[in-house]
Amino acid sequence: MSGTKQIKVRFQDLGKFERILGEEFRSKKAAALAAYGREIVVYLGLSSMHIRDLGNFSNSWKFETRARGISFFNSQPYERWVEAGRRPGKMPPRSKIEPWVIRHFGDARLTFPIMRKIGLEGTKGRPVLTSARVQAHMSATFSAMTQRLWDTAMDMAARRAY
Repeated sequence: MSGTKQIKVRFQDLGKFERILGEEFRSKKAAALAAYGREIVVYLGLSSMHIRDLGNFSNSWKFETRARGISFFNSQPYERWVEAGRRPGKMPPRSKIEPWVIRHFGDARLTFPIMRKIGLEGTKGRPVLTSARVQAHMSATFSAMTQRLWDTAMDMAARRAY
């Protein structure tokens, strides 16, 4: 984190400085969030490179900026099962498992035994977005981005106010 900034504002100029600071912060926030989103999406892609089948998972991380922040997600329809795994109790649909079995084993006759095993034992999740390492990186990157944003907004507000 960078050092503490000191800006002297005369009491009668405090309202003007506060308004200018708010304008600068709002104008820089969208660009800062977009840069943060792009950086984290790259990190998520690198963190999920070990999850390979068709190679789509690691390239499918996206982000959305919202009025009150930013959210990250993987656009693959099976992301939920990769991240959290599957509880035992119900077999997965044949239509989802059979192409995978053919790609990995070359024999569609193995589909039912694999479905049955998944139904009995479930599958272990391979967390990416919820892993402690990724969460720590996201937090540190966000803190640094926030500090840079405030520093930039303060500098610009100080220049504009005086």
